Amino acid sequence: MMEVVRAILYRAFIRWCLDCILKERKAKVQVVCIDLISSYTSGPMTSDALATSSE
Repeated sequence: MMEVVRAILYRAFIRWCLDCILKERKAKVQVVCIDLISSYTSGPMTSDALATSSE
């Protein structure tokens, strides 16, 4: 159950970050988001998130 919740939160976080990057709200937000995304994608979380995000 926690994996599902974590995957949903992860997807929401990625969408928020992409929204910030695409709308170019703040350069600092872009850098932080890119760092966080790269750290998340290198973790064990990736396969779970990708499995649930393929809709």
